[in-house]
Amino acid sequence: MGQARMLPPRARPLIIAAARRWRAARDLGEAVQPALFTTLERAGCGVLAPVLDSLIRMFEVSSGQGFQVARSSNGGLSRDERTLLAMLEVDYGERMMVRSAGDRRLGAAMTVAIRSARIMIRLALRNGSSDCGPRLCATPA
Repeated sequence: MGQARMLPPRARPLIIAAARRWRAARDLGEAVQPALFTTLERAGCGVLAPVLDSLIRMFEVSSGQGFQVARSSNGGLSRDERTLLAMLEVDYGERMMVRSAGDRRLGAAMTVAIRSARIMIRLALRNGSSDCGPRLCATPA
């Protein structure tokens, strides 16, 4: 039995661009949600700013470490970026993080964050710009 895909393929570049902007904003001491909104709104997906901010913060709490992004723009992904995409893309994704969280309550909160993010990403891609995602990645952060 194959893995059920939870997100459309065009969500991948959107999520990665947002995660990298999130990391940059945190590192620079900027307000994260406004920075994310500005970046995401270029692709008509600004509504995802609080969703992705919460999800990545929960990722950090669950993993016990800072979210790491790839430092080069050659298309490679960091381990955390790959894990984030896997959690969102496959039907068992939330179980990956719940197991690593250790704390049952934290795991339950992470499950809710992942499922909510999936719903909101699908809605934004359906209701937003028809090219939400690719256009975002072509724009410098």
